[in-house]
Amino acid sequence: MRWSRSAGASEPSNFWVNVDEFFGWVEARRHRGALLLAASMLLPPLGILGGGLLVYLCLRRDPHYGLVTAAFAALILSVLSLAVGGPAAVGRALTVAGINWLPLLGLAAVQARYRSLSLSFQVAAATGFLILLVGLALVPDVRALALDVLRGVWEAMAQLGFGRMPEEAEGAIVSIFPGLFVGFMALGYLVSLFIGCWWYKSGDGEPGFGEQFRQLRLGRLLIIVVTVVIGLAIVTGWVVMTNLAWMFLIFLVLQGLSVAHYLVAERGLHKSILVMVYVLLILVGQIGMPVLAGAGFLDNWLDVRKRI
Repeated sequence: MRWSRSAGASEPSNFWVNVDEFFGWVEARRHRGALLLAASMLLPPLGILGGGLLVYLCLRRDPHYGLVTAAFAALILSVLSLAVGGPAAVGRALTVAGINWLPLLGLAAVQARYRSLSLSFQVAAATGFLILLVGLALVPDVRALALDVLRGVWEAMAQLGFGRMPEEAEGAIVSIFPGLFVGFMALGYLVSLFIGCWWYKSGDGEPGFGEQFRQLRLGRLLIIVVTVVIGLAIVTGWVVMTNLAWMFLIFLVLQGLSVAHYLVAERGLHKSILVMVYVLLILVGQIGMPVLAGAGFLDNWLDVRKRI
């Protein structure tokens, strides 16, 4: 479905005109989107934007168009990997591409079908919960596996001149690494989804991205699961529940951000509050994350947006 401006809408800004022209150029030839998607994998910082492009194509055209574009991009990566690193590199490239694009295609398909950012958010949370739960059940020694993965990260950081992390901090991170890993992977997918939805601009009378983001919530069923998980993690200290709680923390923080944006946009609070929220989250995460997660948690149970 193509975006069109409804009657009586204001004229688009020069920025959006240029964006529409760029995406029109991308859509004119399928290989252009595939090339951009493959290039985003070669430049890791751009991977989130590449994911946003994939979501945009799924929404602007359809999920099948996005799937074919991703397959074409994977073929391009395979050819480049074969030329540079041989057959073994092809498997690694396809694995990385699959990890980055397949879950995102699933979320984009949900968004394209139901046009509900909250539903896509809930699907991401439920999928992350199931994947992490099954993974923790199947892996006999999660701590050893996490330690092996993190050792490579720490060695790379040491080569860049970073000091070694204290042993107590290492032990704490190792024990919750699976939950953090799945949570931040889900965060990456969701940020790409948000970018793609923002680019798409949800026209033709549908709620805009900002309006949908300000209504983001986990919903009653998932918050019951979250409450039970957090309660068991606190009472028992069971590593499975602790990791699930950390994974859900990422989703609660996002809902807390949604509440903050809602209060500024709909209740007239000053925009400087949003600046303070993001400063706390980025620079003082040990304060910002619990505050936002608490706001997201309470909003699910008490509907903070309607009470304030």
